[in-house]
Formats: sequence, structure tokens, C-alpha cells
Amino acid sequence: MSVSLNILKAKTIKFLVFFTLFIPVNSFSANFYWVNGTGNWSDYANHWATSSGGSTFQIQVPSPIDNVIFDVNSFANPNDTVILDTTLIYANNLIYDNALPVLLYAPSAITIEISETIDLDPGLKLEGGTSNLNLRGTGIYNFRTSEDTLRIAINFMSSGDYSLSEDLHTGDLFITDGKFRTNNHSVFADYRIRAAGTSEIFFGSSNMHAYIVFFFPNTTYVIHAENSTFYCADFTSMKAHLFNDVYCTNKFNSSYSDYHNVEAIWFQGGLGNFHNVKIKSSLNPSIFSGAQSNFNKIEIEKGIYTGSGNLQTDTLIIHVGTDYSFRDSITINKLFQSSGNCTQYNSLSGWDSFYRGHIIMNTGSYYLDYNSFSNISFSGGLTFS
Repeated sequence: MSVSLNILKAKTIKFLVFFTLFIPVNSFSANFYWVNGTGNWSDYANHWATSSGGSTFQIQVPSPIDNVIFDVNSFANPNDTVILDTTLIYANNLIYDNALPVLLYAPSAITIEISETIDLDPGLKLEGGTSNLNLRGTGIYNFRTSEDTLRIAINFMSSGDYSLSEDLHTGDLFITDGKFRTNNHSVFADYRIRAAGTSEIFFGSSNMHAYIVFFFPNTTYVIHAENSTFYCADFTSMKAHLFNDVYCTNKFNSSYSDYHNVEAIWFQGGLGNFHNVKIKSSLNPSIFSGAQSNFNKIEIEKGIYTGSGNLQTDTLIIHVGTDYSFRDSITINKLFQSSGNCTQYNSLSGWDSFYRGHIIMNTGSYYLDYNSFSNISFSGGLTFS
């Protein structure tokens, strides 16, 4: 009998140990208030209070269901620093409410997981380097940053519907799922603006600024950009979208999409429709190709360019001092103007005697001054002289 009791006691102890191990430390949502100024995120015993300005502290760092709050009682001095010293940081909502200016600083790459959204008054600065801030909400949210600078990669990665309340300043913006609405606010990304996955993006009439804009191919996302303007170094879109204006200081690469105005140094646009395209002058050899695309107007500034692919345009204007070598055909419907001068001829040529260039004009006008042509044929109803 005593042996059986001992076995029962042993089983009971094992069960209690097992059950205890699997009870979450924090099963209920709580508000975590930062206090006592500069410090480490992980130091919950000195900085994460249970109330605003309180002296009773939480027993752990915030979890995915807890609201993180910086408020008027969080900092004693302007520009205090919260050091993000753990590789994985959680918050349900990240709230910065009427606090003194503060820096959130990650000394190494980390991941911040936000279960719902962020709501920031002016004054917060986040320096995350190569870190990521992931939005995981599934509801409808305002995303308010008060134009604070968030130098971190912000990733919208869930089925949530997020709307900007002010301009967004970030290191990197990546939208892979859910809905993202700019509400006509501007976005300033230090590095990239990207879209992929199953997202739907409403750019409205926003000005979008980035070093690189990249819209991934082979995914099902939808973009509404017919009234927005993009300013970037490099722009890439490989799906059928309707864009308004894109101004690049370097490369433009697009297939299947339609545009109003495009400016770039290096241009490769296939199977699209373009209203006005300006190829900006460059000291280095560049590319202008518009295979199977239709243009209203193409304007090429001084430079050295190569190109290929049949294209059609109403107007082609080539400025003084341009060297353009191309294969295949350019069909011009209304105006062809290529004007050099006595010191700087324009040179238009095919690639060689086999890969020749062709200019086709059935109607319209042409003005050709101080040009040299080689491996070029002219055809159509209009007579060239």
C-alpha cells in the first residue's frame, strides 16, 4: 500500500511540474509604462512600471499582447535613450504620448514585432540600423508616426488594413500582405520601397521618395498609383500597373506597366504605354530601349546611348551632342527632330551592317540639322532628304 502511494505521489509531482512549465508567465494583456529615463529595454525591474510614473514594476519585459507606453513621466531629460538590447522585442501597440524627445537605439540588428500598430506623438527617434519592425495586425488601424524618423525596415506582413495619419520617414518600407493606404501623405525611405506577396497598396496622390523602388514580379499584389509621384534613383516594376509620374536619377526598368511622365538616365521599358519620357544627360554610356512600347513623346538629352526593340512614338526629339546606336525600328507618327550644330553633330546609327536601325515615318514633320547616319534605313510614306 505504501509503495502504491509513493508511486501516486511521484506521478502527481511530475504532472504538477509539467503543468506549471506550460502556464504562460503573462496570460492577460497589460500596459507597460517606461519610467526612470535612460536604460535597457530588458531591465524590467527598473523601467517597466505597471502605471504611469509608478514604482511598482512588471515581472518581465512586454509580450506580444502588452501595450508599450512612453509618456510624460517616462523621461527626466530630453534625448534620453532606450537601448534595445534584446534580439526580439514585442509590443501589442507601441505608444509615444506627449513624452520628452527620446532615442530608441538598437546597437545591433534586432526584430521588433508589433501585434497591432504604433501611435507616436512628435519627438521619438528610432535608430535601428539593419533591424526590422514587423506589423502583424489583422484589423483596421491608423499608423501614426507624427513624421518622427524611424530608421528601420518597416514590414507590413499580415492581413491588416493600415492607413498613414501623417508623412512617414523610415529606412525601408516593405509591403507583403494586407492593405496599405498612404491617405495622400508622403513617404520618405532612406533606402527602399518594395511590394510583393498578396498586398494591395493605395498610394493616392502621395509623393514617394526612396533610393530604390522595386515592385516584385510573380506575385499577386495590386497597386493603385495612377495619381502618385515617385522620386528615386532606381525604379523597377515587372507587372501590369498604372503609374502617374516616376522621376529617376539613375535607372528605370519596367515591363507591362503604363506611365504618364518618366525621367531617367538609363531607360528600359518593354510592353508598356508612356505619355512623356525624358532621357537625362549622362557622362557615361547609357541605354534607351522601349521594346514593343508606345510613346506620346520621347526626348533624349545629350549623351551616348544604345537601344533595341521595336517602338512607336508620336514625337522623338534628340538634343545636340547625342550619339544613339540602336537596332530594330522606331516608328514616328508626328514629329522627328534631331538638331546638332557645327561643333557637335548628332550621330544616329545601327549596331552594325547586320543589326541595322530603321526609322519609319508615314506622316508628320521632321527637322534634321547637323546629323550623321550610318547603318540606318528610312521608310514610310514621308520622303526624307
